[in-house]
Amino acid sequence: MLGDSMKMILSIGVVILVIVAVVIVLRHRGCRMQHGEILPAKDMQKKYGLYAENRPDIKIDPMKVPENLRDLIPMAEKWGVGDDIIRSDIEKNASDTEKEAFRSKLKGRTKQVNDWLDSYGEKQTMPEDAAHFMYMLEALDEMRLWPDSPEKK
Repeated sequence: MLGDSMKMILSIGVVILVIVAVVIVLRHRGCRMQHGEILPAKDMQKKYGLYAENRPDIKIDPMKVPENLRDLIPMAEKWGVGDDIIRSDIEKNASDTEKEAFRSKLKGRTKQVNDWLDSYGEKQTMPEDAAHFMYMLEALDEMRLWPDSPEKK
């Protein structure tokens, strides 16, 4: 027969095991990305479904974009994805026709976009609407579609 103190220790042990099991299950439930998690991009893509078809729905408020750049909003909504892995998948899956339309639409406009983005400076946080324009330019550069000559400083 077990003594009362031994039963108490076993009961506490069982409770602790149950709590640990619940915590483990809840952590892995839904497979949410962990802050600071480091994996190769392909593994991260598979684990978290970071594919073009799972891209975020981007809606840019025209009132938060300079009037002379508002015609570029559809391009920023399409290409301006902040997640590098998803953006890379979008780029990989884009047709040559889509890429050329993107390049053509931005021809002669990259300096205007950069001037707007630079207006936020280093100390001011860039608003989300502007950040999509930044990621749009990033996509242009990543696909080597930059349509304009390098800017002279």
